[in-house]
Amino acid sequence: MGMAKKTGYWKTSYVLAIFSYPPRPEGDVRNFASMGGGPVFDIACYTILAGLILFESEPSLISCDLQMEKNLDVEKNMNALVDFGNGKRLSMQVSSDMSLSQSVHMTSRRGWGRLDTPFNPGEIATASWALGKIG
Repeated sequence: MGMAKKTGYWKTSYVLAIFSYPPRPEGDVRNFASMGGGPVFDIACYTILAGLILFESEPSLISCDLQMEKNLDVEKNMNALVDFGNGKRLSMQVSSDMSLSQSVHMTSRRGWGRLDTPFNPGEIATASWALGKIG
């Protein structure tokens, strides 16, 4: 995306970032808010960072909803809509109650791109994109 960004071809207007992992065993640090657990403290920083990097600006408004874990002091799901101004929006979801998943999907007037496992990729990571006149 470096060349597209340098030439002004790619101006992202919408980003969808998802990061989730399954429930952790009893006693795991991710189950305790005092130890930095719960998906908001643990992994939401990665999804918000996707917006910070792609929009090259800071959010001006954040709206979110949480679903708390029934028997723990942490949330299990958080969905947020983050407004970066000038029509740039990030929708993000983090969860400690879903299968292991992570992706960033971005759209613009001239195309779209998706990164699979963008936050902690293995040796091989995949991406998909389409640029030009689509549709």
